[in-house]
Amino acid sequence: MARMPIPAIGISAEVPYGNILFSTQIGAFYFASGNFEGLGIRAIAGAVWRPYDPVGFFAGLKAIYVDLELKNEVVDNLTLWGPAVGLEFRF
Repeated sequence: MARMPIPAIGISAEVPYGNILFSTQIGAFYFASGNFEGLGIRAIAGAVWRPYDPVGFFAGLKAIYVDLELKNEVVDNLTLWGPAVGLEFRF
């Protein structure tokens, strides 16, 4: 089975405030081929607190929207969203 990347188009913004970085991103893709058609949108907003340069703690809200049609099956208006927390290391 051949696999190919599907490019996403989006926008991102970051605003630093001391050792806190506020950020937001939104991106989307659309793909149609034969019996498959899909639309996906991903959005995230949050803040990263970096007490040290290489270490950060992330907290925010993430949402994913999917609209797929595959042959005779349809996944219509599926939205997943909720809080996102994490730890990041920069090298």
